[in-house]
Amino acid sequence: MSKEKEKITVVKDMKDLRVLTTSATGRLVGMPADQLESYTKAQEERKRLLEQQSKEDANDNEEKENKNWRFCVVGNIVRSHKGSDGETYYGTKEFTGGTKVYIDGKNWFNFERTDIAVIGLNRFKKYAIESVDPQLIENVRFQVIHKPVVLQILDYEECIEGWSWWGRTAQDKREAKEFAENWEDLLETVRKRNRPD
Repeated sequence: MSKEKEKITVVKDMKDLRVLTTSATGRLVGMPADQLESYTKAQEERKRLLEQQSKEDANDNEEKENKNWRFCVVGNIVRSHKGSDGETYYGTKEFTGGTKVYIDGKNWFNFERTDIAVIGLNRFKKYAIESVDPQLIENVRFQVIHKPVVLQILDYEECIEGWSWWGRTAQDKREAKEFAENWEDLLETVRKRNRPD
């Protein structure tokens, strides 16, 4: 059977109604009028099934694409800051000022660390995970991220290193939003904790 679509021609005869189909070979095949109705229904059913299958395929592709995102907390490295020696520094050792960083805050406060792990485009123009003083991050906000290279690093760190980042659940969304909203309070707590008595 040919891949070409069949061309249907309706011929009205005084005695009988016949449908003639032209095949790929050019031969004419006759169909009695009483079979016309069942043939038409079968063609309509076939068309409906093909449309349904194409919709299901589109939904499957959409679901696959929709897995390429996560909830996250992001921020920017401060453009400049004063060091403990009174000098002005631009950005950090690893990142230039203004660089967008993806913050690993899910368990940061529980570990009582003074620095925080972030993913960002470093000074060598490669995405890397670095530890940064949280006071050097500004404009902290909740965001849904889609950047493939960052998602790949997150997946790797979760699978291989055992780190825990926010995912796609409603609980992850709530926790990430709360973390971003409470950023200044968390920083104040860290400052108090690190002050010498």
